[in-house]
Order: sequence, then structure tokens, then C-alpha cells
Amino acid sequence: MEINEIQERAIEAVNFRCEKIGIEKTEDILMIHLIEEFGELAKQLMNEKLKKKEINVTNAAEEISDCLILLFNLADHFGINLEKSLSNKIEGVKLK
Repeated sequence: MEINEIQERAIEAVNFRCEKIGIEKTEDILMIHLIEEFGELAKQLMNEKLKKKEINVTNAAEEISDCLILLFNLADHFGINLEKSLSNKIEGVKLK
């Protein structure tokens, strides 16, 4: 599956969820939820360092996926073509 296809599916899923719970999908809502998901991911990754428990890879994968879904929607909100942007960025990283 191409990045643009994944982005479309992520947008459809978030639009459906927003309609279902009756909220407007704004950049503020997307950012608040993105920060929340990054916090949950950080907690998953820090658990092992804090000796609380081992990293649960399944939970970490879910949190990373949540972050990506929100990033795809945020990019769409600003009209960013992530496939093109990522390709350009990856090429730039190779040149450094």
C-alpha cells in the first residue's frame, strides 16, 4: 500500500470518529490528541528505563500507529502531500 492510500484511510477513519462523537476536526483537536498519543508512546518506552516493566511491543506499535494516523490528518489539514514530502526528506537525509 502506498503512503497516499494509507493517509486516505487514516483521514476517513478520523473523520468517521469525529462525526460519530460529534466533534469538529480542527488543527487544535488534532494537535491535542497527537501530543496525548506521543505521551502514551513515551510512557511505553520509558517503562523499561524506569524499571517498571518491559516494553510491550504490541502497545508501543499501537501508540506509534495512533501518532501516524494523527500526523496523516494534520498533514492533510495543511494540504501537505506526505508521500512527496517524505521522499524529498529521505533523499535529503541520505545526502547529509
